[in-house]
Amino acid sequence: NWGSRAKRFVLVISSEVIILIIKIVTIWEIFPFITIVGGRVADRYSISRFGARYTSLRFGSLVKH
Repeated sequence: NWGSRAKRFVLVISSEVIILIIKIVTIWEIFPFITIVGGRVADRYSISRFGARYTSLRFGSLVKH
């Protein structure tokens, strides 16, 4: 019964990944909006640069371990 178990596992993983991607995209869309509401100018470039730096930091720590 390994086939069905493997299929279920793949389904769970892929759905988790999809949900994660949706969450990231949603945060990315909402983040500039929040800064505007907060009375600031949403500088998309600085936000994306910060995001890139944060991601590279995260990836760096993952690679080290």
